Amino acid sequence: MSRCGSGCPTIDLDDGGGQPGSDGTTLRPSGSATLGGVTAYVISEVEVLDEAQARRYRELAQASIEAHGGRYLARGAVPAALEGPAGDGRLVIVEFPDRGTAERWYGSDEYAAALGIRATALRRRLLLVDGVG
Repeated sequence: MSRCGSGCPTIDLDDGGGQPGSDGTTLRPSGSATLGGVTAYVISEVEVLDEAQARRYRELAQASIEAHGGRYLARGAVPAALEGPAGDGRLVIVEFPDRGTAERWYGSDEYAAALGIRATALRRRLLLVDGVG
């Protein structure tokens, strides 16, 4: 029996490939689980290598993000380090309705066009994190 009764959050699997756990949750094949409806954020730490290519990358990326329900929260911002060493690059934060949507965006044909020029346009670290619901 569940400890929180009918008020328990449910674990949602967008791709349908999960396995039910002993507590009624559904786990993703990768082993990670997310709460249904929790906003997800894609965070990119960016160093521009070629400004013209980066401009084209931004155009393609923006169109693909918007097509998948994402929106920019910060774009090209230079972060101020309050603690620890300051980074050299810019910061981009994109909000998606949930992790599944963000993952579908990243694997989409629309974003593949942007990824095709990313290596010559910029160097980056790309992170995906769930919000706190």
